[in-house]
Amino acid sequence: RSPRSFTIKEKTPIRSTYNSSTASNTISQRMKITLLRLFIAMFFSRVAVGFVLTRPGGMVARHLSATATAEETIRKAKLLESVAEATGLSKKDSEAAFDAILDTIVTEVTAGNKVNIAGFGTFKRSERKARKGRNPKTGEELQIAAKKAPAFTAAKNFKERVNGDI
Repeated sequence: RSPRSFTIKEKTPIRSTYNSSTASNTISQRMKITLLRLFIAMFFSRVAVGFVLTRPGGMVARHLSATATAEETIRKAKLLESVAEATGLSKKDSEAAFDAILDTIVTEVTAGNKVNIAGFGTFKRSERKARKGRNPKTGEELQIAAKKAPAFTAAKNFKERVNGDI
């Protein structure tokens, strides 16, 4: 292994109905799964001082800002830069895999399916009922239409890490 490799435990393969014709054909399904697990591992490794990734042989690599705070917003470009550095993939390949993962989640949730990522959380579609509302300026009563909205429920492990219990 090269020093830039990242060890991820292999688990049951993630099954999806992702259509590979909508993304780069250079990224295999296995690479997408590996990158998804890497994103999850990186997300869980995020603490008040930044990303800390353990590499094979016990080496530790710090990613993003060493002075990151809980209030800091990490943008997609910075996240992709960290993934590209950690995996040794190009930024273009990392972005293609990331976009494919997000596209799959959006497609499945839009279709009404739940997307459960063990240890991370569940993405799902919630149904909001029609209700009565009031215009705060005029006090006029109005009808708010029913709608669907995306929802995310964090897994127990994720919540514990956020609260510092782990």
